[in-house]
Amino acid sequence: MTKPSTPVRIVNLPEFPPALIALAALFCMRAFGYRGLLDARFHYTLEEAQNLFASLSRVDQLRYFRGCCFDLIFLCSYSIFFRRLLVRLRGEESHLPLVILPVFVFDLVETTTEALLLAPLLAGHPVGAIPVWLPWATTAKWMAFGALLGALFSAATPKPHKRPRSPTP
Repeated sequence: MTKPSTPVRIVNLPEFPPALIALAALFCMRAFGYRGLLDARFHYTLEEAQNLFASLSRVDQLRYFRGCCFDLIFLCSYSIFFRRLLVRLRGEESHLPLVILPVFVFDLVETTTEALLLAPLLAGHPVGAIPVWLPWATTAKWMAFGALLGALFSAATPKPHKRPRSPTP
C-alpha cells in the first residue's frame, strides 16, 4: 500500500527577489565601489563634497562611479521590496505604501547627481559646481528613510480592537 502524497506547499514571497537583488547590489557596492560614498553620510557640507571629488584618484573616480551604478540598482530594488512589504502588511488600498516614494526620489536625485558630477572627472576635466541642494537631498533621504522605518513598525504592529461602547442609561 502506498502512502498518500503530501501536497507541495508553494510559498509566495513577492518580497524575496527585490530583497535578494538589493543585497547583491549592496555587496557589489561595498566590494567594487568606492567606500567613501557621500550618500552613506547623514549630512555633509558643499566644501566636504568638493574636497572629496577633488581628492579622488583616477582609480577612485572609477570605483565611485561604479558604486553609483550599483547604488541605482540598490535603490530601485529596495524601493520595490519595501513597497511590496507595506502592501502586504496594510493592503493596496492603504496610502502607507506611498511612504517609500520620497526615499526613492531623494536617493535617485542624489545618486544620479553624483554620477553626473563624476562624468567630467572620468573624461579628465575638473568637477563642476556641486549643487547647493545635494547635501540636503542626502539628509532628506535619510529622514524619509526614518519615516519609512516608522511606517513599517506601525504597519507590523497589531492594531488594538475597539470595544463597542455600552449604551449609557
